Amino acid sequence: MMVLCLGASQTKAAYIIQLTDNTTKDADAAISGTNVVWQGWDGYDWEIYSNFAGKITDNSINDYSPAISGTNVVWQARNGSDYSIQSNFAGQLSDNTTTSNGSPAISGTNVVWMGWDGYDMEIYSNFAGQLSNNTINDSDPSISGTNVVWEGFDGYDEEIYSNFAGQLTNNTTPDMFPTISGTNMVWSSFDGSDLEIYSNFAGMLTDNSKDDFRPVVSGTNVIWSYQGQIYSNFAGQITYNGGAQTRFSISGMNIVWSNSDGFDNEIYMTTIPAPGAFLLGSIGVGLVSWLRRRRTL
Repeated sequence: MMVLCLGASQTKAAYIIQLTDNTTKDADAAISGTNVVWQGWDGYDWEIYSNFAGKITDNSINDYSPAISGTNVVWQARNGSDYSIQSNFAGQLSDNTTTSNGSPAISGTNVVWMGWDGYDMEIYSNFAGQLSNNTINDSDPSISGTNVVWEGFDGYDEEIYSNFAGQLTNNTTPDMFPTISGTNMVWSSFDGSDLEIYSNFAGMLTDNSKDDFRPVVSGTNVIWSYQGQIYSNFAGQITYNGGAQTRFSISGMNIVWSNSDGFDNEIYMTTIPAPGAFLLGSIGVGLVSWLRRRRTL
């Protein structure tokens, strides 16, 4: 693990922690608290790694797209043409009725994913079975507790659906990439010229001339991708570098992402200090300075 003390040209935070430093590609980072998981190439295939339990998988098949809640981890495993949802707490979660399962998400021990039902993609869970059943594709599920949201096609464009309130958006523009935290939801939507970030708790979060997409929410803290960098609704621009950030994730004020170190992709993590921390830090520095001056009198 490397701790990099960086200036404002790199990040809003004082430190970036580089969690991986190797000669193979690391990608698809996810975080819960300070626990981080990612997929990494071990020289033979993709495996799942973590910063709290080391290598989580070690087999001869590809393991992708991890998600985490606490220390519970789920991922997609590919064995030939069979794609299944696996976990580190209950083994295989998807059954054998469909061979195409992906995009797992987890909250506690509740897990959702998208799977092929023989006709189109539907949303499945390990706690309530099949959550969608229609003739359109449903994808990109997100879960908090037992609340689940996903993206579905309504015959005209993409809309946001849920297992607790049915169809959540109903308009003539695409609504995509939903995520949920508690009952707070965010998504990307086309405003007539480009994709912007919207929420059900603060309305439109972005309003610019470029695409904003793939938002992730934790509480009311939201991050998203804008021109290859990570932005937020609580600290502005988070990353400042030349590489595109991929598969980023947030938990509270902790953020992880994958980015190139100049040779291959590595996993990085930063914590954005609360606004009060800057004030308290300034007060502390001022107090120490005053005490030092007082001693010289």
